[in-house]
Amino acid sequence: MADTKKPGILSDPQNRRHFIIFLVAAVVAVTAFSTGVVSLNHRDAGYYEVVPLDEQNALLFDAGISLLYYAEGSSADIRETLGLAQKAYTAALYNAYRLLNPDTVWEDVTNLAAISRRAGETVPISRELCDILAEALALTEADAGYSLYAGPLCREWRNILYLEEPAEADPLRNPEEARRLALLTEALAKPESLSLTLSETEEGCAACLKVSPELTALLEEMELDAPLLDLNLLRDAFTLRLVAESLAAQGFVEGQLSSKSGLYVGLRKTEYGLDLYSPGEGEIVAPARLQVQGPAAMVGFTALQTGGSPYGKAEVDGHLRHLWVNHRTGLPGEILLSAVLASGEEDIVTLTALALRLISADSREALAEAASGTTAAIALITADAPQLILVSENAALLADPDNASVKPLSAVN
Repeated sequence: MADTKKPGILSDPQNRRHFIIFLVAAVVAVTAFSTGVVSLNHRDAGYYEVVPLDEQNALLFDAGISLLYYAEGSSADIRETLGLAQKAYTAALYNAYRLLNPDTVWEDVTNLAAISRRAGETVPISRELCDILAEALALTEADAGYSLYAGPLCREWRNILYLEEPAEADPLRNPEEARRLALLTEALAKPESLSLTLSETEEGCAACLKVSPELTALLEEMELDAPLLDLNLLRDAFTLRLVAESLAAQGFVEGQLSSKSGLYVGLRKTEYGLDLYSPGEGEIVAPARLQVQGPAAMVGFTALQTGGSPYGKAEVDGHLRHLWVNHRTGLPGEILLSAVLASGEEDIVTLTALALRLISADSREALAEAASGTTAAIALITADAPQLILVSENAALLADPDNASVKPLSAVN
């Protein structure tokens, strides 16, 4: 996500001179060194990447969350602002990462992993986690593209798509993998396989996860090391919301949060833009950009390889593979090639859930139906018409007419 009004970053030029007299050369060298130190410490107004404090950096690297923060004023003011933002960001991300972690248990926090580890027990949890799980359960019960219980399925696909040669393990080519995915999808679709119950107690809230013996046996047979309770495709969205709320509560509202999965939260009152991708002649192009006035949430999805890490996406015999898995079919959605969504009203969790509904659609009509009834701005491209951009009526879209045509999403038939 880009702030379309961001200022440039000042460069640090180096002036080099040659002197004959050694003493003069030494004096100039010292002066140049001193000047360099001052320049390196100088700060101009603009965006700066804020990373977690050193003591938490290694742990939080795995979170896949980033923060750009806008600061202005004197160099001293900017350094102070960034230092305070770093502390607030580190604490917020550390808390969210551990609370929503499905794999690791810590003694001082009851998180998703702890609930899975104590399956069958009633486990006291924080009100914060209780509210998150209640929201995830409601989205699961709506059966609109998301399931709180799809963690093992998402983990199986991650294992496939992070191989050096994912095509060789794809169910289209690998009968054993096709069997595994079919068994897993069928098992997870049964209500009795996994069920989470939330309850109110005198101390607050509690959670109880029930797992059927059949699912336990299947996971053991498959040797699939996967969490039972996992926010999976919404984990990044809930993490961003927690961090954004924490930063805003402390007055840090000049930042842009993002995830490697393509989710963005812009806290500033400025204009943001997110590119929509499509295949061009021998390269991936961005024929349009969706714009929104911040504060806002944005979601960017594409099944195309747009650079960066080669893992997590693949094309197998004409089928696009990615990590946004349809829990009903057990396969990645295929009709949607790319999509961008933006909203100044809907938060990042609601917007990501809408994106999942779009990605799970199996026809253009289903796409139009999924997009109806929302105030979010949407622009998307389907796999069967990569040069046609379908947009919602309220979308502020900058499009390149040479690379794509635009049609209202509501006019799809």
